Amino acid sequence: MAARLGIEDTGRRSLTRVDLLAQASGIDVPGFVVRHTTLPIRRAVTSFRPDLQHGSGDGIALLWRSALQPARPGAYACPACVDEDLDFHGFSYWRRIHQIPGLHFCQKHPKQALSFVRDSHALRMAPSVAIALGTVPESAWLKTIRHSRAVARFTEICSELLSMDRPAAASAMAKLVKEKCRAKGLNVHRRPTKELLSDHVLRTFPSN
Repeated sequence: MAARLGIEDTGRRSLTRVDLLAQASGIDVPGFVVRHTTLPIRRAVTSFRPDLQHGSGDGIALLWRSALQPARPGAYACPACVDEDLDFHGFSYWRRIHQIPGLHFCQKHPKQALSFVRDSHALRMAPSVAIALGTVPESAWLKTIRHSRAVARFTEICSELLSMDRPAAASAMAKLVKEKCRAKGLNVHRRPTKELLSDHVLRTFPSN
């Protein structure tokens, strides 16, 4: 691929797949990582080099190891999005937001549950092809989360994290979470009379 793009490969580890894909797309590597991979959310909060921009050349080891890793097993697609893609573009494409763990409904088509394709190579196919191998699950739990305000807010946060060009520092995030917990009256000092954050999450989000 490097040869086809007219790029000189000076060594086995000198070019990552992200470098090549970014070159083929006509955008820089950080731009490609932020717009076309799930790394921004998988690295949304970190204690390791939080100053390092997603896709930075200073993080070459991270690009090799993690840039194109999936966010969760299999692949997810919205049947309604696939149909609209085919009608408008003539082809379909995968949406990053659909691959985020915990998301089971499309933001654009909120009544549409995502189709799950178990095949580990599904993302190498067009969604219009892969979706024929998938299933759209139906359960009382899915109907519950479709109307959950907490899940809707979680989806909004994930969308914002996907667009960030660098992660948040774990220390700063811990401080922010502690402040939010205190404002909600949650346990931040191991007081047995107050609800723990973990218990609050379990109570707020629908259980499967």
